[in-house]
Amino acid sequence: MERFKKRFLIRETIAVAGVIELLLIIALFAIVLAMIQLTYIPEIMEQNEAKHMDEVSNQFSRLKAMIDIQAKQNTTIPISNIITMGNRQLPYLVTMPSRGDISLIDNDTTNSKINITNGSININYPLTSIKYESNNLYFVPQTYILEGGGVIIKQPEGNPVMWENPPFNATPIRDHNGHVTIIEMHFDIPVFICEDENDKTSGLDFCYVRTNYSDELSDNNWNYMFNISNINISSEYSYAWFSFVNTSFEKDVRENITFYQKSNYVRIEKKDDIRIDMYYRKNCIYARLD
Repeated sequence: MERFKKRFLIRETIAVAGVIELLLIIALFAIVLAMIQLTYIPEIMEQNEAKHMDEVSNQFSRLKAMIDIQAKQNTTIPISNIITMGNRQLPYLVTMPSRGDISLIDNDTTNSKINITNGSININYPLTSIKYESNNLYFVPQTYILEGGGVIIKQPEGNPVMWENPPFNATPIRDHNGHVTIIEMHFDIPVFICEDENDKTSGLDFCYVRTNYSDELSDNNWNYMFNISNINISSEYSYAWFSFVNTSFEKDVRENITFYQKSNYVRIEKKDDIRIDMYYRKNCIYARLD
């Protein structure tokens, strides 16, 4: 009887030891999984979202290039450009997807515009845009705006920057003594027109931005305004436009004009002894999101 009790106690001890061993293995696995979840997964997701932002940046550069080509060559054939909307979660782990939003802001909905005046004549053109907003959870959220032919990048903190310059340039014209007397400006102004109600979408997958040039609505020839007194560029992203003028116009141009930035516009004025002549052309682009 005593021998039977000892055998029973040995078996019970072995069984308890097995259960404890299993619990320790489960606890160790939980600790390792928690370390991976709290330390490595956020880093991996941040890298994935940063890679996605680089991809969207390249896609917006291609979109701008295609629209520039359509405007210069009067290409009425529709061209589709892909935008990767979001970043998916990792399988089998606790992660969240980051969705993206894209919208077309056309000539009927935009508050941005360029105003050109020489005192007696006043011309306004809308600065329409294609806007992508990321909803990143791990990496810094970024917004890409194709406005007035330039690509602007905006983050929650800091000022927006002009990533790709618009088709707006200025050339100094000199007299026979080499003095700058005229600043000659050219601006090919793209104006987006929504084809239908497909002007906004969001998601994780892909969005196709389809554009085609309108020969009927666009200016086939350059318009000309002599002796400009000032140019106002009204935009939510006025700092990006200001930094564009300040860094892209050559020194001889910047020294012979006055320009400054307020909260919602940039103003370019001529100096007393300088004449500004402006060549401008409206390129109407039909756009839709598929």
